[in-house]
Amino acid sequence: MALTTTDQAGHLVKPGDTVTDFRGDTATFVRATRPQGGGKTGKVLTRDASGHERELYDRVYNLTVTEQVQPRGWPFGSNRDGTDGNG
Repeated sequence: MALTTTDQAGHLVKPGDTVTDFRGDTATFVRATRPQGGGKTGKVLTRDASGHERELYDRVYNLTVTEQVQPRGWPFGSNRDGTDGNG
């Protein structure tokens, strides 16, 4: 499962990026842990200045976590049997 995290402007958030919560406190984005869907909000793992990691809802940081569906045959463009997956 490939997860993508974006900020409210639609920019990609990568591990190591600084994120700001609704209180104005900053943390380092570590990774996304759960996508939005099925009536649930996404979750992200962050690290504060003292090194403590916390898993919080993506909306705490005004982020959106989504699951990216990979096309058939990704990342090589063909299936293991040599077909392109389009037939």
